[in-house]
Amino acid sequence: MADFTLDEVKALTMADIAAAQAGRYGDKVFLHYLPTGEKISYADFDRRTHRVGAALMAHGIGRGDHVGLMLDNNPQIVLSVVALTRCGAVWAPVNTAVKGKLLTYYLDLADAKAVVVNERYLPVLAACLPGPPRVELVVVVEDGTGSTEAGLGATRAVRFSQLEATDSTEHTLASSPYEMAALLFTSGTTG
Repeated sequence: MADFTLDEVKALTMADIAAAQAGRYGDKVFLHYLPTGEKISYADFDRRTHRVGAALMAHGIGRGDHVGLMLDNNPQIVLSVVALTRCGAVWAPVNTAVKGKLLTYYLDLADAKAVVVNERYLPVLAACLPGPPRVELVVVVEDGTGSTEAGLGATRAVRFSQLEATDSTEHTLASSPYEMAALLFTSGTTG
């Protein structure tokens, strides 16, 4: 039996669904990341996305802001997508193989106010900054490569783990399922 009817889903955001599933399934495993063995329950996913969303709002990310996601396939990409919907922001995935002028072009075209990036791609991103005039915040997902934010210049940087550790009591925005949530680029590289 389905958890939601089609009519119910049409009226819900990803954040609404995450909250409902947290209430329904609680401590059951929502996401199991095999490379590290990390398991995230429905309830923990809901809490973590709420914290990250509230922390992003505290860093100036809000309704309608565009945020590039330059991430490998990992739990933080799923957490970021839902956290961004919690603050009304629009996520735009960025191909991790892109660099130089093309990366600058994509970030500029996406009108990215912030970028969430794996630590290993910091040097590639730093080479573009201060490129796109709108990038004000870089959120760094630690991956053990030891890259630092040193090359980011005046662009503010914060660690993803710091966002998750935020003990914010602020509420995230209520958004509509009819608001733009994602900005997707196609490249034609598959055929």
